[in-house]
Amino acid sequence: MPDIKSALAKALDEWSREEETQFKQPEEKQMDPRSNMPQTFKITNNIARRTFEYVRDNPGLKAKEVGRHFGSLGLKPHSAVAMMSASVANGIMRRDENSRYYTTIPEYRPLKKLKPKDKPSAGIAALPVKRVEKKVERVERVMPIQQSTASTILGTLNVVEAKKLYQELKVIFEG
Repeated sequence: MPDIKSALAKALDEWSREEETQFKQPEEKQMDPRSNMPQTFKITNNIARRTFEYVRDNPGLKAKEVGRHFGSLGLKPHSAVAMMSASVANGIMRRDENSRYYTTIPEYRPLKKLKPKDKPSAGIAALPVKRVEKKVERVERVMPIQQSTASTILGTLNVVEAKKLYQELKVIFEG
């Protein structure tokens, strides 16, 4: 029976040989089937691409129908609808007057985050601006004056306020 020291040395020697063979083999880069570039990472869930391809393969669908389809796949329906809106803003999809979606290009192109325009273009900035001033009428609301009778005053007071009123009236009338 071999001793522990020789068994451990043998195991370490085997492990080091396995690591050397793993590092010597060149890694093959996978190619993205949709482009000619090597794929740098594995795409697990690209909802924008899947939404584009679904609309391309089924033109004329409404957002609700696309959302329902992706919900049946276990994805969030509102994510697909949001990607459709972003695709319209990026110009790779269009929406007609009946709110039906169509693709404008044959292959998916990644969406870009659109930057808001800070200044209007020179042509728009040169146009005169017609200012419309709105007159705001102030309507003062006047509360109708109610006749103050003893019963209306006492009907609105609680016990503490009624006692204070009594004391004030006593000072006034007794002098």
